[in-house]
Amino acid sequence: MIIDIIGDIHGYADKLVGLLNQLGYEHNGQHFVPPAGHRALFIGDLIDRGSQQLATLEIVFAMLDADVADAVMGNHEYNALAYATLDPEDSSQYLRSHNAVHKRQHEAFLAEIPFGSEQHEYWLQRLYEIPLWIETDYACFVHACWDVDSMAVLEPLLTDNNCLTSEGLIATAKEDTIAFDALERVLKGGRDGLA
Repeated sequence: MIIDIIGDIHGYADKLVGLLNQLGYEHNGQHFVPPAGHRALFIGDLIDRGSQQLATLEIVFAMLDADVADAVMGNHEYNALAYATLDPEDSSQYLRSHNAVHKRQHEAFLAEIPFGSEQHEYWLQRLYEIPLWIETDYACFVHACWDVDSMAVLEPLLTDNNCLTSEGLIATAKEDTIAFDALERVLKGGRDGLA
């Protein structure tokens, strides 16, 4: 099996389509189908920046639903979940603040998928379906840093498939905690220049 690793699409669906076509994928009217012996693996950062957020998500999730691709979560998907989740300790705040920097980072995503809309809620739930990492007999996949110590900290906060739970999101969003640092390491590379 050849794994076609595709990273950091950032809402540029036209570039994704071009890449899939170049790799020999064909659209069957429902989703892109890989060439024989191939499988796509999206390595995170599906959203933010580009002007084709919804189209990107539709392409990727159609492939995931058809079981012709896999994906791992990137920091941008994580940030979207935290940006939309109220802090249970202070219901006037979100887990990711709505300051000017964060608004600008999520601007493209929220321009297409308005905050709090039914569509927004749908896609947030779909993002929870993406594991933080995938480990197989032949390879390991993560957005930024494969760090077994950080992963051991995160495992109790995840599903059996390494997907983040809502409780895990809350725990990892609290700065200056072991869980926060572990998530930063796995999704961003940590604090030692890897990000």
